[in-house]
Amino acid sequence: MLDRNDAHEYSWDGEHVPGVNELLRELGMIDTTFFTEEGAARGKRRHSLLEAYDENRIDWAKIEPEDGYVLVGWREFLEDSGFLVKSNELPVIHSGLWYAGTIDKVGTLDGQTHLLDIKSGSSVDRWAYLQTACYALAYADTFSVDVPRMSVVHIRQAKKKQYSHKPVPTHYLDLAVSLVTTYHMKMKNWERVDKIAKSKADWVDVLAKELDDGQDKS
Repeated sequence: MLDRNDAHEYSWDGEHVPGVNELLRELGMIDTTFFTEEGAARGKRRHSLLEAYDENRIDWAKIEPEDGYVLVGWREFLEDSGFLVKSNELPVIHSGLWYAGTIDKVGTLDGQTHLLDIKSGSSVDRWAYLQTACYALAYADTFSVDVPRMSVVHIRQAKKKQYSHKPVPTHYLDLAVSLVTTYHMKMKNWERVDKIAKSKADWVDVLAKELDDGQDKS
């Protein structure tokens, strides 16, 4: 069973499972020099605020003035896109690649399963695409389903539209596997590295066979 504490540290049957943010930090993808306790608390508060909005249990009297634009941007996104929220703060694990994470939002968009990562800072760095791709792979592994569509929604203070919606290119899925592999190599988890390499090689072999069979039938 996957366990997660308040610091988003994960374990499975007592064994540590690295989180997606841990992978990114360890490999220098996230600059933590700008992280503050105040910023972390603000981010947690805003995620809780959006969750309360989705579940129709928000206390409007307790909203901090600086968080108002986050609600406005999120409401605009929902109205414009038609995204239907199904799950908030969903923990997932990829048992083969051995990492875990928590997806901000899972729902449906245009009739398809779609997961979202929400950012509310001044800008969105490209590592957010890697982060979201890792979540998508873990979601597929956790529930034994196809990899869902995935996007990053950036809620920002702006004069016009207070959000941007960026679909994550599918090639980031392959980059995510490389990210996890590199992490395990750095941590000298060679048994896991070998398993990942073999699994990826088997997948490539299956894909090549399917392509060959398709050519033979043409």
